[in-house]
Formats: sequence, C-alpha cells, structure tokens
Amino acid sequence: MSTNFPDMPNDSAACCKLVRSAIEKRLITANFGDDPMRFLPDSAFSEVADHQIIDQILMSTVLETEVRSSTVGKLMNGGKRIFATCIWGSLPPLMLRDILANVGDRLDKALPLAPGSFPASFPQENVQNFINAQWFFLAPQFIEGKFTNLLSEETQIPIQYSTGDSLGKGAEAEVFNAEIMGDQQIPGFTKSFALKMINNPREENGEHITLEKFSGTTVLQHLNIASIHSGFQFKGKLYLIAERADSGSLETYMENNRSGAQSLLKGQGKEWLSQQMRGLAAALTKIHTGVPGFSITHHDIKPDNILVHSQPDVMFKITDWGCSSVEKYIPKLIEFRKEIDDAESGDFCRPDEPGILLDVVTRSLSKLETSKNENWRSEVRVIRDMLATDPRTRISAAAAADKLG
Repeated sequence: MSTNFPDMPNDSAACCKLVRSAIEKRLITANFGDDPMRFLPDSAFSEVADHQIIDQILMSTVLETEVRSSTVGKLMNGGKRIFATCIWGSLPPLMLRDILANVGDRLDKALPLAPGSFPASFPQENVQNFINAQWFFLAPQFIEGKFTNLLSEETQIPIQYSTGDSLGKGAEAEVFNAEIMGDQQIPGFTKSFALKMINNPREENGEHITLEKFSGTTVLQHLNIASIHSGFQFKGKLYLIAERADSGSLETYMENNRSGAQSLLKGQGKEWLSQQMRGLAAALTKIHTGVPGFSITHHDIKPDNILVHSQPDVMFKITDWGCSSVEKYIPKLIEFRKEIDDAESGDFCRPDEPGILLDVVTRSLSKLETSKNENWRSEVRVIRDMLATDPRTRISAAAAADKLG
C-alpha cells in the first residue's frame, strides 16, 4: 500500500487523476511583481511521485514486467519531474517510457525540453502539453555565489514581491522587500530579503560580473560589505538576492536622525564612528585586493551606497556594484603622501582608493576620538563631501585633511 496514497485505486486513469489532485494541492502561488507564478516546491516531488502509484499507473500499459520495473526505478531515481510533468499534462502513461528513452541518463537534468527534443513520431498535441506543463516543476533553487543564471521567460520564479513595496529606487535599479516561497531558498539563508532589480544590466563589467569574481573569495564575508547571496537574469533584467538593511542607506539614516549625536549614534559615541569608517576603509581594501589576479574598483562610494544595519549592533556596509569595474591586474597601492601631493597640485582624489580612505579618513578621524566638541556633524559632512561621486564637487585629499585637522 502506498504511504502517500493509502486509498490508491486499481484503475490507471483514476490513479493519474489522484496524482493530479495531489499536485494541485501542493502547487504554490507567488506574485513576482506583476507576474503571477505557480510551481511545485522541491519537497513535494517525493509526495506525488510515489513508487507504488507509478507502478500502478504503468500496469495498464503493454510494458513487460521487467521494462515496467526499470521505468519505475528511473522515475524514482532522478525522473520525478518528468513523471509529474507527464501526469499534469495528461500524457498517456506509455509516453513515460518513451521520454525516458529519449533523454537517456540525464533524466530530469535534461529539462526543459524543446519541441525538437522529441522524436517526430510523438503526437504534436502531447509534445505541446509536456512543454507547457514542465515549467510548473522547474522552479529554480538559488545557489550561493551564483549570479549569472539566465532564466527562460517561462520560468516560474519562487519569489514573492510587490512593486508597491519598494525600499529605494535609482536611475537604473530598484530594491524591493521580497520573500522566497516554498523550500527554494539558499541553505542557511532566511526567506525574507532585499531583491534588487536592475533594468539594463551591462554586458561587460556589469554588477553580476563583479559579484561572480567575488564568488569563491572572502570579500563578501567582510563585516562592512553587504551580503549578496545569489542572482539571476529574467526578461532582460538582472535580479540580486541580498540581505536587507533594517535602517536603509546612510543617507536616509542621517536624514532621519537630525537631532544630533545622541540620536544618530544611539549612545555609541565617536569611537564607534571612527571604527565604522575604519571598517569601510578596510572593506575597500578588501574589494581592491581580495580577488587574486584581478583589481576590482567600486567607483560609486557615497552615503546612498552604504547600508545601515542596526541588529545586533549598528554597522555600516558597502553595497551597489553597478559602477564597478574588473581589471586583470593588481595596481600598486598609491602611497598616502603621493595622493596628498596630487591633491595639492589640483587633482581630485578618487573616492574609493584605499590610500585615501585608509590614511586620510582614519588618521584624520582621530580628532573625532579626542575632540570635546559634541557637534561633530560638520566632520561627517566633510567625509561625505570627500566621498562625493561628482569630481567637480568632491573635495581634495589635502582639503579633507585640513578640515578634519
């Protein structure tokens, strides 16, 4: 007797109907923005693809006992998606054997099948039913460190988000509150996250290219770099699955805390601010030098691209790799003195060179650690001006050092 189908009928057609009903009950519905999605979660395949019921369904065919047993074994060991697709698409049970013969040892790994994947002898109606049905059983499982997965437009994405639940919007991207549905989430990762949608991802040196370079390194594990777990491309857009900042960006955080140091720092003090700036500087050094054989530059360090996490402790984290670049060499780090000399000669300092942040900011912030002046927001403004993206408004290294003392 089947454990999943204790009232399994003897009739093959009735068994197929029973399996379709079981699938219907277990399908999960999600709204991926404006696109409705429907899929069977991975955990449900063992419930609908039961050994006894598969055998009972194949009993009505002309298959010999040995062939039937072999077919059941293949379906149970790597072909459960094919079984579910055939039953959901109302295909004749005998086609299970024919499809398995066609895909060979790849079994479910051969999916999705295209029209050309079927022999010409297959009835076209059955072929089309299979092609349409298979997408309900191919919802992707997101993989940590994988950012270039190109999904078909028919893919049923197991993510729920609303276009009205935005966390922030830029010229080419928008970030939403989102949730992974079913059991498709990254192992060890919570279901709720921030989903970044990039409208026109660059083909070369795009955000996903930079993140792929980080994969396999410890760059994204740095405490002051926001975790981005996975990503995919869908309908011409790039989507990134990232940790959600409960306090938004540093720009928003500062705007929402205008009442002074006690409110902004929540009692943590100037030493904490100095530690955060040192952490950001160390994070940039990690970004520049953390991928062997490559030099990666962020190119867009500004308060809007620094996230504020308040749990368990308030912490600043660098995010947004939309302007980043990847070069196949590691340049020699510019010495602090040379950057000061360049700045004094009229050149503007690049906002994300490790020398300028690690030396100018952290050395100059010693004033914040020892100053008795509680009105320290002017020092924060100096740091923000030094990190300005537009070189016309960015203050030089020398000017920053002078202002901060």
